[in-house]
Amino acid sequence: MAQGEDSIHKYDREDPFGKVLRRERGCETGETRIKRLREERNAVQISKAIDVALNQQERDTGDKIKHDVRMLLLGASGSGKSTFCKQVRMLYESLAVTSERNAWKHVVHGNIFSNVSSLLEFLDRHNPSSSNTTMNTFKGENPEVRLEEHDDDLARLKGELHAMLQTFLATFSRKGPEDPDQRPNPLMDWIFLHGGELYVRPGWQDALLGLSNRATNDITGSDQDHQQDLLQSHRQEPNTFVITSAQKIMALWEHQIVQEIVRAHAPFLQYAPGFFLDDMERISSDRYSPSHEDILRCRSRTIGIEETTVTRHTAPRNSKLVLYDRLKVWPRYFEDLHAIVYLFDLSCFDELEGKKNRMVTAIDDFSAVCRNHELRKANIIVLFTKVDLLQRKLESGIKIRDHITYGTARANDVKVAKSYFEEQIRAKFEAAIIECLRAGSQRARERQLRVCTANLLDTADARRAIRDAESSAAGKPLARWRTVLEREDVAWKEQAEKMEPLSR
Repeated sequence: MAQGEDSIHKYDREDPFGKVLRRERGCETGETRIKRLREERNAVQISKAIDVALNQQERDTGDKIKHDVRMLLLGASGSGKSTFCKQVRMLYESLAVTSERNAWKHVVHGNIFSNVSSLLEFLDRHNPSSSNTTMNTFKGENPEVRLEEHDDDLARLKGELHAMLQTFLATFSRKGPEDPDQRPNPLMDWIFLHGGELYVRPGWQDALLGLSNRATNDITGSDQDHQQDLLQSHRQEPNTFVITSAQKIMALWEHQIVQEIVRAHAPFLQYAPGFFLDDMERISSDRYSPSHEDILRCRSRTIGIEETTVTRHTAPRNSKLVLYDRLKVWPRYFEDLHAIVYLFDLSCFDELEGKKNRMVTAIDDFSAVCRNHELRKANIIVLFTKVDLLQRKLESGIKIRDHITYGTARANDVKVAKSYFEEQIRAKFEAAIIECLRAGSQRARERQLRVCTANLLDTADARRAIRDAESSAAGKPLARWRTVLEREDVAWKEQAEKMEPLSR
């Protein structure tokens, strides 16, 4: 081989394998040499082609990721995060949601038994049977309702439903979400009751549909005993309990004494998420299939990490919309995060979580999100939810100022309340911007905040909110979204100091 020949077999005398290679060079004929060089050239061409393909794939993947929208969905329990995710799936994957209706039937019926359990506990707290007197007086919508201590009909209904409920709980509850080994029923791997709440695991829809299919398929051999266990568990599933106890549940809920107690002590009970006692006759039918409205109204708490990903076929390059529902478990995605969707339940101003007002807690949590260093590049869209329930509470005479700092000069109506809560939110957002600017981050001025209202149970309104959130995540230059950041830091500080804190 010539000294200048371009070959992978080049060597020098310092090479420890040089002696062997020099021997082989003397044995190479002209024909084998030509063949070897041709194979080497082909190998180089193949290697270059692979590099080109990998680079193109990397560019295509990067281009696709640019069109994907990643949003972090935050908010207190009951603010509507799950409903928002359901609406996203109904918008982009309506056929998939429709195919899961049989799985959602388990959740609807689980909600009913959660309703019954909560109602029985509620009656035990407020029913006069707990007192020593033979009569008790409750003031509801009627001037006075005298309730006898021992109402035989009500006592019978409560006793029968309590017994049936205990049977159900023995099969479909567990000691707690941290107890993964206690699974007397296959459904408990995916859906179960604990502490009056219905819990589900990510992927439960496909799992429950799979259980239903397995329970109806013919099998042979060693799987037969297991199949019988599955069939037996499905005979005892929540559907059967709802059908067999429907009349008793309706009788309890419609009982005059129960209605008077509810009106006196929990007038907004029927507006709570996952409350289906008003729909028992329809839901207890053998042919019942959950409607989209039923699916939206369902309440369940997710155990573990959940990611909702949908393909937006109408968007450029079939891009994806990815929702992450927890702040602490998704740090690796923060660099590519486009927007934060923060949901505020406006009707929770009169509710407590522990000893702290839920609205005060929500505002404080929002402030922490605004100051989070890893989230500083993400735009924020705030959705005010449950405005209809806020209006019902205010019209019933409940005063906002009786529960949080509101001021005596402000009117007790929805419009003023929304404006007040928006002022509080913008003050927290702008205070976080000031901190970033003082730390030397001039890009903080580019961060956007939008505050709007959305009825997530109304499909048209929810879809508008979803489109708005996507636009915010895409960074479209919508001037009305952009917070005015041209004011001096001192002016911002003065404005923030004028805001009243929510807590008393």
